[in-house]
Amino acid sequence: MTMPKKKGKGKGKGKGKKDVKKGPDPAEMAEIFRKNYRKVCQEIGLPGVDEFVMQSFGGEEGPPRVLTLASPLGDAGVQALTKALQGKNQDGLEGPYLILQSLRLWNCDVGPYGAECVANMIAEAGEDSELQMIELMGNRIGIEGAFKIGDAFADGGNVKVSHLWISMDNSFKDVGVANLCSGLRTSAIRSLKLEFVGLTIDATHDLCKLFTGSKSMLRELSLKGNQLKDEGIEALCTLQDQSLKKSKTLQKLDISDNMCGYHPGALNALVEVLRGNENLKEVNYSGHEIGVEGAKILLEVVNKENKNLDSFKITSGIPSELMDKLMECGGGGKKKKGKKGKGKKGKGKKKK
Repeated sequence: MTMPKKKGKGKGKGKGKKDVKKGPDPAEMAEIFRKNYRKVCQEIGLPGVDEFVMQSFGGEEGPPRVLTLASPLGDAGVQALTKALQGKNQDGLEGPYLILQSLRLWNCDVGPYGAECVANMIAEAGEDSELQMIELMGNRIGIEGAFKIGDAFADGGNVKVSHLWISMDNSFKDVGVANLCSGLRTSAIRSLKLEFVGLTIDATHDLCKLFTGSKSMLRELSLKGNQLKDEGIEALCTLQDQSLKKSKTLQKLDISDNMCGYHPGALNALVEVLRGNENLKEVNYSGHEIGVEGAKILLEVVNKENKNLDSFKITSGIPSELMDKLMECGGGGKKKKGKKGKGKKGKGKKKK
């Protein structure tokens, strides 16, 4: 009598097979975007589509995950772009472009209304969206635009975009930063760059709020190229009950090129931050002529004995002996010892 074969548990057909959910097809989404974009441009009365935008979604490199545009779109052009990317069915469009990870608009004449359109896209990005980074360079978004972008990240807003970079824009300054920071305080932003935007000491109070609160995730802050000056650096290091010193998340700080010089108050305040914040690993203080006395103040904590600080950048112009000592922090001034080889080259001949 032949016994029936048992169903295999290891290599049996169909064992462990599950329906694999396929992700969206990039080529199909790019084609849908082009259709959406043409339609929106026509509906809002633009004379035509931006050819560079169309080429970006139909080039040889395939559908973009990083979209960098440097053409003068204007606020209406940005409206068309963002609406096409969102692809809402209620707007008569055919679906969203979900695989975009980074949107970079360089000198695109975005303006306050264009910034509002970008903010709406950020706020309404769904769970399937891959958007992680927004960069706006030279776009004059204004005070209202800064407020709208900040509001997109406020409680209940976007929790997926982790990088926000705004640069070369002096249209919103300190007031705009206050509006921006009010929303960013509870956001998932990990990297914030506000470079060459005309910030002064009046912005430091709101900037310090970014370090407070248990929800803060900020790991990188760049304020490069502003007008904080020495008094602003001192305020940044001391306001909000020394929130910068107490930050548990910040790892990189760039305060270079802020019109500073030798100022004991600012330098001592920075030293106290570096001494008390073990999480802060990289600081850029270049572009400031601090002189010999300033270098000596920094040496209290910026030295080879400091095992927490990995990098401290500073402008040359001080005696080489002092510079060498400052560069030793994080092992910067030490020569790496070569590992002893274990192979043929590593076995040296013994001296007789």
